[in-house]
Amino acid sequence: MPYAVTPVVAQSASLAISPPVIEVLLAPNKKIVHAFKLTNQGESSDFVANIHTLTPSDSNGHSIIDPTPLDPSTIPLTISLANADRELGQPFHLNSNDSTQLVLEIEGANTDITIDSYLALVITPIIPSSQPPKTDPPWTDTFPSISALILTTLSPDGIIPINLKVTDFNLPSIHDSSTPLTISTKLTNSSNIMLRPQSTLIISKPQQSNSDEITLDPNLILANSSRTLTVDSSSPIYHPKWYYIGPYEFTLKITTEGNSQITSVTKTVWLLPIRILITLALLALITIYLLLLTKKHQQHTN
Repeated sequence: MPYAVTPVVAQSASLAISPPVIEVLLAPNKKIVHAFKLTNQGESSDFVANIHTLTPSDSNGHSIIDPTPLDPSTIPLTISLANADRELGQPFHLNSNDSTQLVLEIEGANTDITIDSYLALVITPIIPSSQPPKTDPPWTDTFPSISALILTTLSPDGIIPINLKVTDFNLPSIHDSSTPLTISTKLTNSSNIMLRPQSTLIISKPQQSNSDEITLDPNLILANSSRTLTVDSSSPIYHPKWYYIGPYEFTLKITTEGNSQITSVTKTVWLLPIRILITLALLALITIYLLLLTKKHQQHTN
């Protein structure tokens, strides 16, 4: 899951939208048309659709939708509904247990730079206001909204600039090989476009051909943001063999989707069966103590 915005299903109004996320690579002065399926699983109601801006909020893939509808002049895109009977910002009716398509048309502006825009198609159930209208149109939002994310890259030449680096790859100098090792690592995307790098963690012992590999989730990293690397949405965990002893190299390899290397970082961790060594040391001390005690007792008897 690239980026999460709650809700994907509006609980009170029982709405669902599909797909929840689209990623678009668009050339200037070109347009695409994409259909979203909106399903009303609750009561019949009126709805309104608007475009809002989206901003990443943390390194775990969460984002925030601006509550105010988008000012079209702030982005290099022209967005409208291609439905003949619907417009953005205008109410439409959807019966209970019925579905409809919202067909979005996106056109790129004329530009000579590559730039991203992160948007959300927000659908809000509405009811007529019981009071005389103070604004036009006369309706009041009463239910939580539902949204679908629209992540766009506008590129004049199709070339995606990459400025990605590992900003957090903290490993201990020594680790007990009889216990799992949780690995925390983060990538920072300093470019102005979103990237979906491929990440692999390779664990090997110097001068040995065998190695262990952990393939990390290919998470999307939005422009000028960071993303914590995960495996199945959790921090990667390495399970060394209990008998691993000595220095082991942990190499984080970052590549493009075409497998071209972007960057690589290596850290060395000494793996030692510390608990086993402590246990053996205690057993040895107890054995020596018992032997000395037995010898002393024999001398006393003689």
